[in-house]
Amino acid sequence: MPRVIVSVFIMIAALLSYNFFDLPVARYFQNAKGDMLYDIFHFLTKFGQIEYYLIPALVVYLYYQKRDSLIAMKARFVFVSLALSGIIVLLIKMVGGRFRPELYFKEGLFGFDFFHLSHTMTSFPSGHSATSLGAATALALLFPKFRVGFYLFGLAVMISRVVIVRHYPSDIMIGGLIGALTSYILYERYYKKRIMDAN
Repeated sequence: MPRVIVSVFIMIAALLSYNFFDLPVARYFQNAKGDMLYDIFHFLTKFGQIEYYLIPALVVYLYYQKRDSLIAMKARFVFVSLALSGIIVLLIKMVGGRFRPELYFKEGLFGFDFFHLSHTMTSFPSGHSATSLGAATALALLFPKFRVGFYLFGLAVMISRVVIVRHYPSDIMIGGLIGALTSYILYERYYKKRIMDAN
């Protein structure tokens, strides 16, 4: 129940942001481009690329598959969680066709024009946000002692997408929600018992 309430709250917040805050926030950070904060977040945003997580998880899984079933299962969980959330995000992007902020600043375009594959028209939801918060959630479930650090890092990567004006706030809210929910649901329904059994 708590995750349902949180999910509804985030979706309402994203809807409000779309209508009232997305453009003002984008304009603010567009004008701030080139300062130190921009440079920091421009570096940080790279850690939202899905291959940074999928490849290590796959390597660990393959290496430990016949050596240590617990480590292999944990790596498999991370890989499947991020791969699935990535597919979900990609499908929504293709259907949604939301204009990225760059199109607003170049051509005044804002909103959705459904069914597009062009990179400049796949802003919603943020794939980097799904990856970063999905990875944070998966790792927090596996290593709860470090969950605060994982979530802080994941949120920082999410925010970087807005700071460098690649996405609107509503994009990262829904992207992060998809990533976090995918990892959580997969863990609770499929991997928790398997990991405990392998322990």
